[in-house]
Amino acid sequence: ETINILGRNADNIMKFDIVGTDNTGELVYDAVWERNNRVRERLNVELNIIPSQSTSLNDLKKEMQQIVMSGAGDFDLFITSNNSIVQFGMVAYLRTFNNAPYLDFEQPWWWTESMLDISLDGKTIQYLIGDILPFNLLTSAVIYANKDIWQNHFGDPEQMYDMVENGEWTLDKFAQYSRDVYEDVNGNGTVDEADVVGFYGNEYQTIDYLAAGSDLFFCTRGEDGIVKLNPPTERAVDFTELMINLFYNESAAIINAGSSESALVTAFTQNRCLFNPNILYISTQAAMRDMESDFAILPIPKYDENQKTYRTDVYGHSTNASVPVTVDDKKFGSVCAVLEALCAESYRTVTEKLYEVALKDKYARDARSAQMLDLILSCTCKDFANEYANRLAYINNTFHTVIAQKTPAVVSTYEKVAKKAQSGLDSLLKELEKVQ
Repeated sequence: ETINILGRNADNIMKFDIVGTDNTGELVYDAVWERNNRVRERLNVELNIIPSQSTSLNDLKKEMQQIVMSGAGDFDLFITSNNSIVQFGMVAYLRTFNNAPYLDFEQPWWWTESMLDISLDGKTIQYLIGDILPFNLLTSAVIYANKDIWQNHFGDPEQMYDMVENGEWTLDKFAQYSRDVYEDVNGNGTVDEADVVGFYGNEYQTIDYLAAGSDLFFCTRGEDGIVKLNPPTERAVDFTELMINLFYNESAAIINAGSSESALVTAFTQNRCLFNPNILYISTQAAMRDMESDFAILPIPKYDENQKTYRTDVYGHSTNASVPVTVDDKKFGSVCAVLEALCAESYRTVTEKLYEVALKDKYARDARSAQMLDLILSCTCKDFANEYANRLAYINNTFHTVIAQKTPAVVSTYEKVAKKAQSGLDSLLKELEKVQ
């Protein structure tokens, strides 16, 4: 049987998640290619992988909608970015995986908690996340720490790992070290790119990583498991005030909303900042591999020591698998068999290459950073408001807006869009009723 797969036409997703490469020497890419071949042979199926015609997220959403609305049944499976399919809330276009044949979400290769994080009712699963899609692991948020800068200012870098393991790695500690490391290198009395600062960042992803780490989300769940809006609390206000001071008032950071990811990495690799809040994918890049100074990999800090666990945001441009509603039950069974086989095979082979060989041995600079990865990936989560941003009036941007405006008015800013966001959420829940 042939399974027709639409894959997002992006190089990293194609190589990490969908197609891989044929014996090029790139460990992870080659492992993905070999995974596909094993499943082809095991199930006697052909995986017909077709890149999307669209590259922009909005156009890709339209392309998938048109595929479903045509009713032609040309595709059996979508593998695409969360922010092209989840963000636009394509609930009515997709089948659900509850009680699906062959899929066993109790197996360790499925990221069941992450799938439920983006479920509308806390039980209905439409988007599959797991070892089948290695790029999810790479979009997990972390803090990179320059060990040479730490050594020069604070002593033994092992202190960082001790803080994490003792549950003491908090937002206040992150802020304290970011302030205390400042060096006015060129002596001009102004914080600029010649100086050493705590971190470089922007008013988007950097805030999202730190907010999720502090367990601050604009959507939560009621006792019935259904998603509801989560108005800002005093904790959210305190977070906002701390970020404004840290970003702009305390010589702790250089923040630029237009900063590209490469600019943030460059500052870190050139020893111009102590920390780099970013995603694990960065550790695979040449600039980080070639960095002369050693670095540690740490989890995103907790809000305070009373917070039970660290929280690792798996960011919105991660990947998921979904099945269009045009796929009938017979074909759906075949697709699910392929998905289970691909995910199990990834768990046994691809993840080992990515996690044990690539991240731990090749990219992580020391054994304790490798141990940190185990901790970081044991507490992954998804931010529902971020994932469904387009349908929720971009209520997830509330922190972005107030921090960029340097005002702690997080409550009033949230309330300006809450009514529209609630309407969008109600609409999503109604659409879910139609596909169950």
